[in-house]
Amino acid sequence: METSDDAGIFQLTDDIALIQTLDFFTPIVDSPYEFGRIAAANALSDIYAMGGQPITAMNIVCFPADVWPEAVLRDTLAGGLDAPH
Repeated sequence: METSDDAGIFQLTDDIALIQTLDFFTPIVDSPYEFGRIAAANALSDIYAMGGQPITAMNIVCFPADVWPEAVLRDTLAGGLDAPH
């Protein structure tokens, strides 16, 4: 808590640690694709900021399926997949 890091670290061995992060930062853009790219890049930046190297990722999706068409979710996830890493 004293360092206010955006990720948690779990030491696996003396040489290997697992860095995990989860972002609920909402990008303010109109494009679902760009929304996904920005959101994923924000989460990835937490890993890089702590000196880590991303090797896996997991999406956390809160999507109002009764309000938006499925294409919006598909485009958002595609943007996340295309985030620079």
